[in-house]
Amino acid sequence: MEMAYVPLRHASLLVATICIPVITAVESSDAPNLAALKSMAMTSRPSFVYRNLLLVLLAAAAPFAASAAGMPEYSLTIQNRRFEPATLMVPANTKFKVLVTNKDSTPSEFESNEFNREKIVPPNSTVTVFIGPLDKGQYKFFDDFHLDTAQGVLIVE
Repeated sequence: MEMAYVPLRHASLLVATICIPVITAVESSDAPNLAALKSMAMTSRPSFVYRNLLLVLLAAAAPFAASAAGMPEYSLTIQNRRFEPATLMVPANTKFKVLVTNKDSTPSEFESNEFNREKIVPPNSTVTVFIGPLDKGQYKFFDDFHLDTAQGVLIVE
């Protein structure tokens, strides 16, 4: 098997963009492609590749960051094995997030079969749950670890 030289200064990106195609070409004995890939490996500029990759990733992530930043946010607290408030009013046909804070010393869970969410909330911590868009109506949620006390409802208007 012929070995191709690939600079590993920026190993994670180079493995994905250069090393794997070079190794594949070497193993398949595809000589014309091997020469081109060797040339690419020897002359590539990792800083240029990283800069362009970063720009592409930032451009792709921008709509998601902007939509999450403007997303309505609601708070829900689990205390004494109960949700406070037990009823949340939220808008219909809108994505929103609920910050669920567990003030108890034991784990809890924010769960709903009706809007298909399940998230464990460790003791003395806060988790973010993204929900929606939902149609108008009432949607029950509960703490699966404390079914006898922790029940709530989303009222979607």
